[in-house]
Amino acid sequence: MRNRILVYSEPPAEIGVLLPALHDTFGHQKDIEIKQVYLPDILQGDILRDGNSVLALAGAPDGNGYREQFGGQGFQNIQNAIEHHNLNMLGVCCFAYLACPDYDFQRPQEAREYHKSEISLIKARATGPIEELKDPNKAWGNGQWHNHEIADISFFDRNGVPQNAAIGYTLGPRLILDDESEHTIMARFEKVTERPPAVIATELGTGKLVLSAVSIDTRGETLRHQIMPINQHFQDALTFAETLAAREAGRDLLWDQVWDYLLER
Repeated sequence: MRNRILVYSEPPAEIGVLLPALHDTFGHQKDIEIKQVYLPDILQGDILRDGNSVLALAGAPDGNGYREQFGGQGFQNIQNAIEHHNLNMLGVCCFAYLACPDYDFQRPQEAREYHKSEISLIKARATGPIEELKDPNKAWGNGQWHNHEIADISFFDRNGVPQNAAIGYTLGPRLILDDESEHTIMARFEKVTERPPAVIATELGTGKLVLSAVSIDTRGETLRHQIMPINQHFQDALTFAETLAAREAGRDLLWDQVWDYLLER
């Protein structure tokens, strides 16, 4: 079993939901260390090669922040540590795009961008956002809570029993795998054509990865207690958090399975 979770905490990484979610899950477990790491740690690289850690990369407004920060050296250190030094990794939302050799993304009211990633962790292509998950009564926008939707997903629990969950979705990708049989599909979108993967587990060299196209780190009940009434988007955020909280028992089950896999427990 691994006992250290490295949380990349340099902006624009959005750790405001990831860190509380981790503390909710592991705060009472003295054998799990949650350590925040920053850009110099990634560029230097030693902390990634201890053979006992999971690197957690939260979502960000888009992948450009990670690309500009990590550059070739940071991405190379992460991939090398996964392939050769037993690093496991969770990549949420925009890092699910970046993990694919080729991806495209369309920001609200802008032209679609096509990229070749500087890191290649999975044989797949990523494209997004997923238009079928957009609220038909509004367009994608630039407001803080404007692009937060709730996606219906399905998965199997530890006993192989089918389960359903409602999980936050924020412009994550449709992941198109070269060969699904090479990976474990931990969850699928239920109301998207062809039910593409929502959460994927896979291996690369000596390491294990979980890539999530949904905001699996966002827990409604936790978020509800963080929202400040003075925020101009207070009501939108509160509605989203309360709707998510009412249906998140399945999300908690899946979240635990993700960490069983990554911590090898």
